[in-house]
Amino acid sequence: VRGFIAPIALDPNDPNLLYAGTNYLWRRDDTKAGPDAWNADSPHLGDQMLAVDDGQDSLTYIAIAPSDSNRIYTGSQEGQLWMSTDKGEHWSQIDAGLPKYWITSIAIHPSNPNTIVVSLSGTASKDGTPHPGHVWICDDTHAPSVKWRRITGSGLGLLPNIPVNAIALDPSSPSSIYYAGTDLGFFASKDGGVSWQDASTSLGLPNVQVN
Repeated sequence: VRGFIAPIALDPNDPNLLYAGTNYLWRRDDTKAGPDAWNADSPHLGDQMLAVDDGQDSLTYIAIAPSDSNRIYTGSQEGQLWMSTDKGEHWSQIDAGLPKYWITSIAIHPSNPNTIVVSLSGTASKDGTPHPGHVWICDDTHAPSVKWRRITGSGLGLLPNIPVNAIALDPSSPSSIYYAGTDLGFFASKDGGVSWQDASTSLGLPNVQVN
């Protein structure tokens, strides 16, 4: 099973390694020739399905840690989030406590592969229950019990409760400066998600969808 637009990602530490997602994860190694380039001995990395086994769910995002090629994260349409610490040989599901919505983006701290920020799509539920929040952080994905925190601000610094399509950490200050592309423009936080500011209209960008 694959999405309408299947995700791909280059290893930031090795441009010869390309990852592609269906409901499994695949890896191509351009140092190998012909069909062997697509890890032919075991085409599904770890032989682990990384999406809900319902014939419809598929991967939506793949992220490889800038500081460690062994650390891989994947997200799916139905909110499954998986992590590998050995380049895809083995996997752990780490989405307990994370709302079950389409995972649109995964940002990994550039020097600490255990810290990730995840963005979600989705709106209010059919019964009118508000969306629980579109940006979440885990400070230690390798902990025995993974914990998630919502970082959407509050009061005047609240991030609009709308789909967040992309999330990024500023490489100069990845623990505090975050950027979010949403359905209504571009927002930024300078305090680790405690508060957010509209960075679209103030800088001359129209309130348009940012992916």
